Amino acid sequence: EQSAETQRRWAERVPAGAHVDALLATDTPNADLPDEIRNDASLTPLRRLVAMEMLDERLWAFDAEADRVFAALTKDATDGDAVRAAAVDADLSPRARAMLLERLDGWEPG
Repeated sequence: EQSAETQRRWAERVPAGAHVDALLATDTPNADLPDEIRNDASLTPLRRLVAMEMLDERLWAFDAEADRVFAALTKDATDGDAVRAAAVDADLSPRARAMLLERLDGWEPG
């Protein structure tokens, strides 16, 4: 029974991943993405669950990317405007850039 459940979940990864990819391609703010999946009546409960798990994985990866760049940009930085300009120009996915810019909103050079 556990093996069958694992297979059903695994079979949902492709369609759930396509749904998450389509959602990530929109302008929906990162914070609103889980609600978009939660409230999508076109998704079966299992697909919704798998899509939420996949969204968490992808958001975690964007967050790690933003965190890495934040650490590099702010290390020994003294010019907040220069750091913010570098963040805007950083070679990041749009979602990771948004997370990076959110981090910089509360940051001041030390």
